[in-house]
Amino acid sequence: MKLNKKGYMLIEIILASIIAFGVAIFIINLTLRLKNKNDDELVESLVATDEAIVTNKLMQYAIAEKKEFNCYNIRTSDNKIYYTPKDGSGEILIDNINEYAEIKLNSEGRIKCTNEDGKIDIEIPLDIPQQPDKNYSINVEYKYEIGDYVGPIMQLFVDAPTTYAKSKTATIVISEENRFEAGTYYIVYDWSLTPKSCDSLSNVTSITITDDDVNNLVKEKSVQVTISNGTGAGKIYVCNDNPLIDYARNEKIYELNENMYLDNTGPTLTKGNYTGNATVK
Repeated sequence: MKLNKKGYMLIEIILASIIAFGVAIFIINLTLRLKNKNDDELVESLVATDEAIVTNKLMQYAIAEKKEFNCYNIRTSDNKIYYTPKDGSGEILIDNINEYAEIKLNSEGRIKCTNEDGKIDIEIPLDIPQQPDKNYSINVEYKYEIGDYVGPIMQLFVDAPTTYAKSKTATIVISEENRFEAGTYYIVYDWSLTPKSCDSLSNVTSITITDDDVNNLVKEKSVQVTISNGTGAGKIYVCNDNPLIDYARNEKIYELNENMYLDNTGPTLTKGNYTGNATVK
């Protein structure tokens, strides 16, 4: 094999060149991979930053507005997110998504947003060209009715139910662990010696839940009814004439009855030579 002036064979020079080329390719590939990794970490950091901005800004309205939070008041334009609060202050800029990503809209040209069942759920998908195989999205979730799966209840309270009287006053109470829905709830009731169905009850009363009651988280309201048209040990029957509803849209209908004794004649009293009737209440 012919040697060059420095004494290296041609084959050695070729092998050294191949090795040097391979090392160069490896270094370039490693550099590119490290760069891409750094770029991926940058993207993830940008997504996390945007999610924090959107969450913090929209959550303050979600907490304040709750059921009144309007998903249609969120709009996007030029990769920016806007929201119009219900306080009349006008549209505000929530976030400007950096050029690293594009906001993906649904078929209606909007982002996904729902406000139902006591929960605000917002999802803003992002299209990131650098990472086409990954799905990124900004999510905001707020439950303003937590674990409220039971509707309001109605109870009947009768004082001294075994006392005979011409008339008797009972208290009907509706209660709710979280918040009522504002409105007037009509209640039908009657007294009878025999069982009665809801549609046969003839007396009507009502309990009204005001907006102030809702805002002040009033958990109990009551109304008193007086029965004076009976004779004998009967019962008072009570039914909802319309459903009781709470803020989580649970509703229940209860049919309640409680012993409530009425009698026009008091017990006979005998004392010595005196015999007469006791005073009837």
